[in-house]
Amino acid sequence: MYTTQHAGTPGVKKFKPRPFGRTGNHERKPVPIFTNEERKKLITNTRQGFVDAVIKCFNSESMKPEDIVDEARVYFRQRYDAAIKRGITRPSHWLNSASTALTELKAELKAKNLAVYAFRRELALTKAELLKLDRLNHRRLEQKIHQSPEINMSTLLYKLYELLNSEDPAEIALGIAGLTGRRQTEITHSILLAKPHNGMRHRYPSFWAHVTGFSKKRQQDKYAVRARELPLLAPREALVAALRELRDQWPSDSHAEASQLYAKKLAIAHKKHLRPLGVQRMHDLRKTFVQLAYLHFNERGSVLPAFASRSLGHKRPLSKRIMTYLIIRTTDMPDLKTIFALAKVDLHPEKAEDHDVLVKSVHAAPQFSTPPDSSDEDMPDVDVASDSDEDMPDVASMSLDTYSVDRKERTGRLRTIDEVQGAMDALTF
Repeated sequence: MYTTQHAGTPGVKKFKPRPFGRTGNHERKPVPIFTNEERKKLITNTRQGFVDAVIKCFNSESMKPEDIVDEARVYFRQRYDAAIKRGITRPSHWLNSASTALTELKAELKAKNLAVYAFRRELALTKAELLKLDRLNHRRLEQKIHQSPEINMSTLLYKLYELLNSEDPAEIALGIAGLTGRRQTEITHSILLAKPHNGMRHRYPSFWAHVTGFSKKRQQDKYAVRARELPLLAPREALVAALRELRDQWPSDSHAEASQLYAKKLAIAHKKHLRPLGVQRMHDLRKTFVQLAYLHFNERGSVLPAFASRSLGHKRPLSKRIMTYLIIRTTDMPDLKTIFALAKVDLHPEKAEDHDVLVKSVHAAPQFSTPPDSSDEDMPDVDVASDSDEDMPDVASMSLDTYSVDRKERTGRLRTIDEVQGAMDALTF
């Protein structure tokens, strides 16, 4: 055991703290995980990603965390260089992909119980690399502020409906993306649009869906978004039919496979149809969706950043990177009449079936809000607020064409159609 008490005396070794963690022995050279041939084959393989390849050959006894991190740097740098040689420009830096892959790898190792926490903790880029990545991302964000093209939203909406009714699967996918705000891999592989659990909470139920099948959902993450009730810019039934037709023509077994198989075809269709309208890439359709949905379907009365975080499927109430989705210049925003005309539906609040009907009072209308991410049992009752007893008139004082809420029940459940109709029939004039 070393001591520092007599470090200057002869015969006593001077104490040197042992380096640990990510700043360990810098003299050790990382051992490659893959050979050059294996790495080249992996870069050209459309069905296997970096994380799957590492898991397949993982051995906690022979592999060191720094070996895997260095392999991620080499792999993604070579992959980006190969893409540039093929004429494919990447919007982000290769460090972004390396950092994301290492985060996914940690989650997989934990889920499969292949490595202890001390091993997984070291699977990360250095602080200097992370700071460099932050600076690069901020620089890209600043460029977008001044270089963002203006998008005519009415023209874009017409184009999206046209693509939705196409027979080409790539065009159908673009139409669905712009009208739902979902990610590319969710559309081509996993997303499901079911009927809202409580349609009467929405003014236009056919333009809402109970959405499942989100991507970017790590295993054993209790905060991951698994289901959410979200607005749509087209009738739900039309989008469900389009999704069914798309997946019949474009089958896939995973998000990674769907991305690798169909990304190039989608990029070609996007360049042809949407690039001339100012939409720089397919992911930007999530930005345009948020702007339109916020204008017409913000039933909670949320501020734009909070509404965008929820509508885009982010797990945080206010996502850290939500500003990247709000940097957009728009003009000629279509109104509800235009949306309903394209969808071929009538412009009036729709009636949901088999629910207690929520009725209006003369002075205070009930606030219809989006339900939380939970089952029907967790849904709160909707109350009609009133300042005092004098603010709520008796049933007998109301006209035949006006529904009311009984003053004894206005703080509890609202009355059904039969109860209100009975009260109407009992009126005497």
